Amino acid sequence: MAKEILMPKMGMTMETGTIVKWYVNEGDHVEKGDLVLSVETDKAVLDVEAFEDGTILKILTKEGESAPVLTPIGYLGQPGEAIPDAAAPAASSAAKEEVAAPVEEKAVAAAAPVGEGVRATPLARAICAEKNVPLKDVKPNEEGIITKKEALAHTDVPPIKATPVAQRMAQEQGIDLAQVSNGGGRIYKSDVAAMANNGAPTYQELTRVQKVAGEMLSKTWQTMPMVTNCIELDVTDMQRLVSLLNERYAKQLNTKFSLTDVMIKVLAQAMAQNPNANVYYEDGKLRCLDSINIGLAAATPRGLVVPVIRNADKLNIMEINREKNRLVAAARDGKLHPDDMGGASTSYSNMGAYRAEVFTPIINYPESCIFGTGAVKKKAVVVNDEIVIRPMMWLNFTYDHRVLDGEQAAKLLNAVKDVAEMPALFIGYEGGSR
Repeated sequence: MAKEILMPKMGMTMETGTIVKWYVNEGDHVEKGDLVLSVETDKAVLDVEAFEDGTILKILTKEGESAPVLTPIGYLGQPGEAIPDAAAPAASSAAKEEVAAPVEEKAVAAAAPVGEGVRATPLARAICAEKNVPLKDVKPNEEGIITKKEALAHTDVPPIKATPVAQRMAQEQGIDLAQVSNGGGRIYKSDVAAMANNGAPTYQELTRVQKVAGEMLSKTWQTMPMVTNCIELDVTDMQRLVSLLNERYAKQLNTKFSLTDVMIKVLAQAMAQNPNANVYYEDGKLRCLDSINIGLAAATPRGLVVPVIRNADKLNIMEINREKNRLVAAARDGKLHPDDMGGASTSYSNMGAYRAEVFTPIINYPESCIFGTGAVKKKAVVVNDEIVIRPMMWLNFTYDHRVLDGEQAAKLLNAVKDVAEMPALFIGYEGGSR
């Protein structure tokens, strides 16, 4: 069945287009990528290429006539195919313009030197511009128009099968199409793009840290059946605790406390309450860990690293803050000691600074679970049957389903929520309180 050639839509505000030139006649055979016509919009002249091989069966909208965007202006198909009984779109009353009328053309065509009274197709203009040949020096055809044939004959350029888009790209980037090799076939924009990059893709070497992180995460993805559960936390009390810590101790200890310090203590407390998660899956058995160590995902210029705060359940928040600051500084400077890495019970990834909220953290092998928090957002929530505004934060929890079933995972997640929403009752914050 014949396929419609539609008036193209160039931009959200374009409503109609005017046919500047048909470069084919009814009955002409075209190949995909051949220049078929030029359309004038209110901003530019747009070249339209054949979307597939075929024969021009019918031209509905003539040169100088206008049609609404995305309406049929012609038909392309195979000889003898039926054409729907449809009248051509109503032509505008605008007078038919000559091919060389001073309409605004795209940069590659406008770059061609134009002599007074010269009429040329956009493709001919592009060819002459590429070779820096004045159009006035090119002998037109019998109709007084310079087409691709005349332009190539004058510039003594052997015919090159290239789409108009490829020709424009070559002109803009100063590439000689004769030097573009794609097996002798038609040259497309991808061929020009490859030539612009010397035919070779660009690579960036991974750092050693990135390679190691990639290998470990790939191993997790390939070996663990991971499930992610999410729950929202009301961090009102956590923020109050952080504010109190900063008011009372920040200046004295020359530091600044954050929600991360509290969350690390919260996770350590919850893991201590759920020892079935403090394990590694090894050879079909569960290896029980004898301490609660929390890994902290840290982005560095060399890649992602996860230093570990050891015995976090036995440290108060001030001690956690001090150790966190040490590890983050060492990670940033590339000075982490081997003893600072590995052996975590679980890891914690805080994406709040990057405005992420809900995500699916990947477990840091060989751990059995990982926690991630997002940005704190003020939301309307129901408290004691009243709608109030509270600071809320998503807690994202991924676990190895071989180690934890759904019930066990939910208990651990709820334990974190309970401790996080009333931290002072569970973890304390002063004088070495645990």
